[in-house]
Amino acid sequence: MNTNFTLWGNSMALAIFNYSDAQAGQSLAAAQADRIIRVERLILTSWVGVAITLVSDPGGVGEVAISATLRYSPGGLGVFEFPKPYALITERGRALGLNTSFQSSSGNYGVMVWYEYVQ
Repeated sequence: MNTNFTLWGNSMALAIFNYSDAQAGQSLAAAQADRIIRVERLILTSWVGVAITLVSDPGGVGEVAISATLRYSPGGLGVFEFPKPYALITERGRALGLNTSFQSSSGNYGVMVWYEYVQ
């Protein structure tokens, strides 16, 4: 689910997804011509260990990681902040996506990503 909102005068979008298996090339936000997608926050929750990597052009021939592999220990809330000077950005005109894997057994996990489209 993607939803748009305005926070302190900034137009942002929030992507919320729940998964029960590992993802490869999963799209979170659609590409828009001549725009980049800037990610400012990611929250991950799960009862199992999950590793997540945000990517530009998910599943495409130009797929490239825009984050390091973010590892999450089970049973809590993983909050990853990327303030504007350090925000993660996709390549211009490319979608935002993710790749995930389990660190041990599989299970359900939820992902929330705050992002915005910018010139």
